[in-house]
Amino acid sequence: MARRIAALVGASALLLSACATSTEVPRARQASDDVPFNGCDTVACTGTIDGAAYEIKLPDTWNGTLLLYSHGYRYAQPAPPNFDPVSTDPTSASDEETASALLAQGYALAGSAYSANGWAVQEGVAAGEDLYRFFTDNVGEPYRTI
Repeated sequence: MARRIAALVGASALLLSACATSTEVPRARQASDDVPFNGCDTVACTGTIDGAAYEIKLPDTWNGTLLLYSHGYRYAQPAPPNFDPVSTDPTSASDEETASALLAQGYALAGSAYSANGWAVQEGVAAGEDLYRFFTDNVGEPYRTI
C-alpha cells in the first residue's frame, strides 16, 4: 500500500512539472506619474454609447488609474416620496469637489448611465463594459481600473 501511495505522489508531481510552462510569475503593470493618453480635445468625453449617456474627466497628468463609476439602481418611473423626475445623468452621485480632488491626484474618471432604468442589471454591466472599451480604444490603456 505504501508503494502504491508513493507511486501516485511521484506520478502526480511528474505530471504537474510537465504541465508547468514557466516558473516566472507575471508582474502587474505599475502606475506611473505620466501615462500617455488622448485628451478631451481629441476624444468625445461626453456622449452616448448604445443608449447609455457617459462622461469622462481627465487630469492634466494621468497616473494610469481609471476610476469607473456605475450609479446602481434608479427608479424606472418617478416614485415616492417626492416623485422627482428619473435621472439619466451618468455621474449624478458625484460632486465637483471630490472629482477635482481625484483629478488633481492624477486619476481619470469615467461614468455611465444605463440604457434603461429600473431593475437594469444587464444594462448596467453592458454600460460599464462599453465605457471601459471606449476608454481603452480612444483615451488610453489604464494600468489599473477601479
